[in-house]
Amino acid sequence: MILYRYIFKFILFDSPMVREEERVNLLVEKIKGNVSKGYDLTALRWTYVNQGYSKIEVDKAIKMVQEEMNREKVLQEKSQEYILDEGPKPEPVQEKKSFWGNFKGLFSK
Repeated sequence: MILYRYIFKFILFDSPMVREEERVNLLVEKIKGNVSKGYDLTALRWTYVNQGYSKIEVDKAIKMVQEEMNREKVLQEKSQEYILDEGPKPEPVQEKKSFWGNFKGLFSK
């Protein structure tokens, strides 16, 4: 019974696949945050590789971020197709008083 518990624990929590997925998901969140700040994906790739992440994990995370960014871009384009653009609204024309109208206004008050 104890042996099964250790095997079950290893499979669920200590499995390299589970840890890799967690690391990739963590990297995805970090990369999204840095991209929103304006950093370039290639610079981020080398930054995380130099920090000790494997190239494969970093590449997976970048690929996931790019797919999500493309998906969001397509959704924005589709939503903009349905918005009707009426163009700039003309400003109302104000009637200007003539010189004599302004001159009379000075003495009528």
